[in-house]
Formats: sequence, C-alpha cells, structure tokens
Amino acid sequence: RYKLLPTLYPLFYSAHTRGLPVVSPLFFDYLDDKNTLSIETQFMFGTGIMFAPVLKPGVTEHAVYFPKDLWYDYNNPNNVIDGVNDHGLSNQSVSLDKQTYYARGGHIIVTHFSSFSNTKETNEKGDYVLDVYLSASGQSYGELYTDDGVSMHTITHDQFLYVKFNASQEHLRSEVTLRFPGHDNKNKIQEINIRGLTNHTKEVVVGDSTDLWENFTFQDGVLRVKSLELPIVEAFMLTYR
Repeated sequence: RYKLLPTLYPLFYSAHTRGLPVVSPLFFDYLDDKNTLSIETQFMFGTGIMFAPVLKPGVTEHAVYFPKDLWYDYNNPNNVIDGVNDHGLSNQSVSLDKQTYYARGGHIIVTHFSSFSNTKETNEKGDYVLDVYLSASGQSYGELYTDDGVSMHTITHDQFLYVKFNASQEHLRSEVTLRFPGHDNKNKIQEINIRGLTNHTKEVVVGDSTDLWENFTFQDGVLRVKSLELPIVEAFMLTYR
C-alpha cells in the first residue's frame, strides 16, 4: 500500500482544494453510460485507476465492466482492453497473487520504487517510478504532491512540492509548479514505464543531452527506461523514438 502513496497524496490534495472524491463509483466519471449506474463491485481510485476486486472464493475468472476508454491491465502488459471501440463486460483471469486493477489511458501513475513499512521511510528514501498509460489519442497526464510528512497546514502555507507530468508518443515532460524552499526533497525518479506507444522505440534521450540513454528495453509494447536518477525537484524531458 505504501507504493501507491505518491498516487494517493495528490488525490487528497485535489479533495482538499477542489472537492474531488478520492474513491468514487464508476458513474461519477461516466455519466453518459447508464450501465455504470448499477455497478457496485468496481470503483475508481481517483480518475486513473479502476479496481475490480474478486469477491467470491475459488474464482479464476470474473466479468469486469470496461467503460468507454482505453484500459491497461496493471499485471499483464499484453492485456489492453479497447473500451473506446468495444466497451462493456469482459471476462478477466484472476488469481490470489495479484491485484485486479486497471489503469485508464491518459493517466500517469506515480508509485514508489521500493517497498516501505512506514511514511517516514518514504519521505527519506522514497524514490519514484512513473507508469505512463497513453490514451487512444496518444496523450497522458499525471501529478505529484508531496510534503515533509510531519508539518501541519502545509497546503494553507504552500509548504509542499507539486509536479505535473505530460506525455505524448514522443516526449515525457515534468513541470515543477510549486517548490517550497524549506521542503528539501532529495528523492529521484528511478524508472519510467510507458505503455501505448504506436512505434517500436529504438532511441531514448534524457534532457538536452546529445548522448543516447542505453539503459532501456522495449518488450511486449512497454518501454522501460531504468537507472535514471532524475531529481524530482527539477524539471526534465525524456525523448523516445
């Protein structure tokens, strides 16, 4: 659960500043889809993750409703559900050793690089992974909110770090929109995974460098860029082609 803290924090920031729900039923995001009104066994975690938990014992397959969007199985890179052209119920294989949730195309999910047992550890050595899920139009957006994990009223006093991420078929960019000087976040982005690319990636460039980044793979439609060590407090650009 601590791995998803970088996703959870911005949701509570949005709940505090804009009144948006952290967890919601599907119809909150799909008001035009009448089929979502009666669904009680799936829910949205923010706007980028849909959970479809298994609620019966001994189940190896269950039906999941996919609204009109592109959906990525978090556990299986080969399982991409095209809800844009064929939304509705789809039988999905399940097991006890995996979480049944799906990333919505158009979102960037930020997680921790390592596992932790408390929030103090995440603040001190909580490096990040960016999981990019491109939409059918080839775009994606995400955000990161973080503070020192101790101080009170950090939002009221602007004592936090807020970063926006934008991705396309060729670039991933970050923008640091607010950085409180007293919040010295030394954590880094260690890995970036991008799904939904239409072309096989042959080259990766970090920032304005003329040198190609060699530590990457492209397999099963997933671009994995590793060992980046990009400071989260500094804007960056990743180019892939």
